[in-house]
Amino acid sequence: MSQFLRLNLLISVLLVLIQPSFAQMSIKGIVVDQSSGLPIERVSLSGLSVNKNAVTKTNGVFLIENVQTDSVLFAIRHVSYRADTLWISANTENLIIELAPLVIKLDNISVSAMAQRKSKRPVDNVILGIKEIEALPIQLGEVDVLKALEVQPGVFRTSELSSAINVRGGSGGHNSFLLDGQTIFNPNHLLGFMSTFNADLIEGVEMSKSGYHPNLGGSLSSFIQIYNRIGNTDQYKGKIGIGLLSSRLMIEGPLKKNKSSIIIGARKSYFDLFTKTYNRIHEGKIDFTPLPEYSYNDIQFKLHSSLGRKSFIEFIGFNSSDKLDLIKESSKKLNTGWSNKFLALHLKYYPSGKNYFSFNSGVSSYSFDLDRDFNSHLLMRSDIYRWNNSFNWEREFSKVLNISSGLFFDRTWYRHNNRKLENQLLLEEQSEKLQSIYTGAYIQSEINLSSTVRFDLGLRLNSFFQDKWFLKPAPRLVLAYAKNDLRINLTYARTYQFDHLITAYGMNLPNDIWYPSGSDFPEESSDQVTIGAKKKFNKILQGGISLFYRKMNHQFDYKEGADIVFESVSEQILIGKGEAKGIEANFNLSLGNIASDINYTLADTWRKTDGINNGQKYHPSFDITHNVNASFQYKIKANLSFCASWFFASAQYITYPQGLMLVQGFGNDIAKQNLVPLYGKRNNVQMPSTHRLDLSLNYSKEHSKGRSAISIGVYNVYNKANPYFVYFDTEKSEINSTRIIPKQKSMIPFLPSFNYSYEF
Repeated sequence: MSQFLRLNLLISVLLVLIQPSFAQMSIKGIVVDQSSGLPIERVSLSGLSVNKNAVTKTNGVFLIENVQTDSVLFAIRHVSYRADTLWISANTENLIIELAPLVIKLDNISVSAMAQRKSKRPVDNVILGIKEIEALPIQLGEVDVLKALEVQPGVFRTSELSSAINVRGGSGGHNSFLLDGQTIFNPNHLLGFMSTFNADLIEGVEMSKSGYHPNLGGSLSSFIQIYNRIGNTDQYKGKIGIGLLSSRLMIEGPLKKNKSSIIIGARKSYFDLFTKTYNRIHEGKIDFTPLPEYSYNDIQFKLHSSLGRKSFIEFIGFNSSDKLDLIKESSKKLNTGWSNKFLALHLKYYPSGKNYFSFNSGVSSYSFDLDRDFNSHLLMRSDIYRWNNSFNWEREFSKVLNISSGLFFDRTWYRHNNRKLENQLLLEEQSEKLQSIYTGAYIQSEINLSSTVRFDLGLRLNSFFQDKWFLKPAPRLVLAYAKNDLRINLTYARTYQFDHLITAYGMNLPNDIWYPSGSDFPEESSDQVTIGAKKKFNKILQGGISLFYRKMNHQFDYKEGADIVFESVSEQILIGKGEAKGIEANFNLSLGNIASDINYTLADTWRKTDGINNGQKYHPSFDITHNVNASFQYKIKANLSFCASWFFASAQYITYPQGLMLVQGFGNDIAKQNLVPLYGKRNNVQMPSTHRLDLSLNYSKEHSKGRSAISIGVYNVYNKANPYFVYFDTEKSEINSTRIIPKQKSMIPFLPSFNYSYEF
């Protein structure tokens, strides 16, 4: 690996010293805020007179090469600034473009800066601006960032109420969710039915599935980066929303005009008010079963201020919490709750148009608790706290070479406490406190070999210590070709994961226990190779296809009959390996007021673990062979639109009993004979396939002092009973024999939604 690093540095130095000249003309400049002079990232420049496009980097700089005409007319757009058009002469080197903060509506902006960012990312990565997310069918009346990602190829959930997503054969714990760079350990409300991210504050989202930049690490499958937008620096604005189950409020405005701003948003559910009222009315009736009581809330803010024309500071905060009372009776109880929190500080400095520095520091935490009281009383509590720091530097040396590098330091504390009581007496307790340090460095060279070919060479050096030291280098390579409307990428990436997500009892609840690597739990690793292509065929149709292959080591699975509540986690797991491969395809159609997307994934995933299935290969429960997502949007009028989405997922794997055994003395009655299921191979059968149709109708109206919007939707239009989980029952036949009958539990039927919002 040292040879790899020396090769990277040698190429970088040679390209700095050797500056080839290009026969083609080029345009280079920087886009800045008109008031503060600060650079603006993710600004899109779209050629109107010729087919030339660019998007500004983090330092506000853009470069357009191979210009064939003396001047070009560009449309310049950003979601937070006034759109502009500008004629730019070719061979311009030090152009400064100033944009004014946006004080008008964004309805007429048709080009998304987040979408234009795709020109620098592998074609299979997903980048969506908030306008694109808002165009999708709305569930429960609210725009949802994560739901927009679930319809993308290679991404799915194993059930409608699952607290995890799965990406390219990875488990639910193999993904990082980053809100403005800070870790969100559990990004879900309503058991995965809604995300914790308030869309009123979001600028866009980026999901990296391959070709990861080396500043991303610590997870095996994907990195999901959600970007909060900066509050309005010119005037105060707000938005209020009222739905069937929750309400929300957003306020933004200047703290000091054209210098500093704040944006803050909050949401609160009142689902528990309906269930409590229902339970009170029906309490005492025969065969009455109380409805679960559920509540959630979240609040997030971003404070942005310039410290001069070349630097600024940001304070960001986030808090979300959920509480679920599944069973609340005099003799039985099952309650659970979870919460995410973080506070962060960002400093950014732009000494010149070619240099960029940033420092980020923050503290984040996640807590989960479970209170179960049946025959005995079980109390579970799990906490994880993290202090993270990073320093990043980016330098553009020439038209040929751009280098980014950085350092990072994370310290994490883990606490787990499980207690079993009976008549208030402690019968059993398992408690653990651990610490870890994760630190390292990264470097990446972005090399423009020609006007059509780019080569990214990166390395991330990971150092992790708990009770054992791990030093793991992770190389990253991207070879990209782009000409006219065709883009092709070939990527390779190695990733490591040192924190492992353990799920107690295998329930579809956010009962998350994070456990670090150490002497008794090795790090997980993945090597992935992808090749992808994207082509714009004409003004109406564009499409893409990607092939991926992943080889994964040190993949863990649970022993038969594992108990991670009162036994050591490392003693209840088995270590194996895995493999995943697949094909992803997507097509986008845009014709006038009609737009449609179709995404398809064909995948195959397996695991091989000594101690499971006699060491033979088996499919994990999250192996979904076929996955289809289709959406349709029709703009009936300028202020009225109709959306529909349909999805299909092939069957999920489960373990089915092979037979029954008669056992005496099992349970409370030692004289009674009981039938006990006998299990053979793991995940030996498949559940029924799932599919669903959702519809929504969105209407908006302009007012003299604001804008109102109404969204009406239907979830699961044809009331498909998709399985939430499958359990097994016994049934006696006519010949007095007993057989096993699988039964499924479905959770979400036909469900209408309504939401009203008003912007002021």
